[in-house]
Amino acid sequence: MATALAAAEPPRDPADLLLWRSAQRVLERHRVRASPIGPARCGFCAEAWPCPSAVEAARASVLAGGPPLYLSPYGGEWASAGAADPPERGRGRDGRP
Repeated sequence: MATALAAAEPPRDPADLLLWRSAQRVLERHRVRASPIGPARCGFCAEAWPCPSAVEAARASVLAGGPPLYLSPYGGEWASAGAADPPERGRGRDGRP
């Protein structure tokens, strides 16, 4: 699944390229970390997921001209509206059950 974190190139004609790049850096750092017990937490700041930094970075990315972002129910990562289809129900990201 393509995520905002994997965005290698900026959007076409961004409103603010520096803001978009800064938001991508924050999103790269503040990624979800699964927890065997309890709720998922940010792997960088250990706040409950989604942490405030990740939420604000996602907002900044959109304001800078990036695609709308949402939290994917398939792994808790940020995904853009143009992301690939999620894995089939009952299958992992690699396609295996």
